[in-house]
Amino acid sequence: MQIRNLSTQDNPDLVQAINGAFADYIVPFQLNAAQLQFKMATENIVPEWSVGVFEGEQLIAFIMHGVRTTAGKTVVYNAGTGVLPAYRGKGLVGKMYEYMQPFFEENKVQQLVLEVIEGNQSAIRAYEKNGFTIQRKLLCFDGELKVQPTSATASVRPLTEFP
Repeated sequence: MQIRNLSTQDNPDLVQAINGAFADYIVPFQLNAAQLQFKMATENIVPEWSVGVFEGEQLIAFIMHGVRTTAGKTVVYNAGTGVLPAYRGKGLVGKMYEYMQPFFEENKVQQLVLEVIEGNQSAIRAYEKNGFTIQRKLLCFDGELKVQPTSATASVRPLTEFP
């Protein structure tokens, strides 16, 4: 197995790894290449600040990191961690963070943030083993948004006279 920073050339493999890792997730989801690009752009994900574990040519585990500067601090956001089912329980998340630690120190990262679904106990254990602590809890909702037509409460008309 090889651990290394990702690059934009890894994006096709990343799509496959995301889809494989999240197929049996608490909230299963799948992405295509365009959706991954959108996620990367909106969450400031920087491939070179992200990491993957490869077995041969196959990406088997990854952590995508978004990078922002907030109030003069470099803040890294874990925008997604995934491990293919056959490779879970092997401590790969810890190995990826161990690999990234010198990189974070070199780049003066002052805060590392992530979110995890409360029911995902295996992920919570993995993160706690790596020094993360719970700082806040968020509510997570799912369901279908039902859009209902409403009557117009305002109208826009050109102004013909100004009093």
